[in-house]
Amino acid sequence: MRPRGRARPAPDPVAAPAEWLRTLLALSTGDGVTATLLDGRSRWPADVADDCHRELSAAGRPLLDRSRDGLRPGTTLDDLHALVHGIATAGSAAPDPGGRAEQLLALVLDGLRARSEREGMMGS
Repeated sequence: MRPRGRARPAPDPVAAPAEWLRTLLALSTGDGVTATLLDGRSRWPADVADDCHRELSAAGRPLLDRSRDGLRPGTTLDDLHALVHGIATAGSAAPDPGGRAEQLLALVLDGLRARSEREGMMGS
């Protein structure tokens, strides 16, 4: 039972897509999907990368749909794929690729959250 007067914190609308993005990022780094798509240096055949992309999209689509009200208007699944692959590529040259990728993902996740019109004007 909750004490009176204390509201339960609102769930983070980006939490479920964030976990999906972290999974996608983990699969995209190192010798994963991004490496396969960029220069063929992955141990995985290209058709496996295509299958992974399809399956991950199928898993991510409902998460994105359920989180729509908490995300920036117009955010698409393709946007999220492109951002994660960009993060994986950018992080790959860092001394700690995983740490750098997580840092960049945190910045992206903050930017994905919907903002009120007033917040948007103040951040500009």
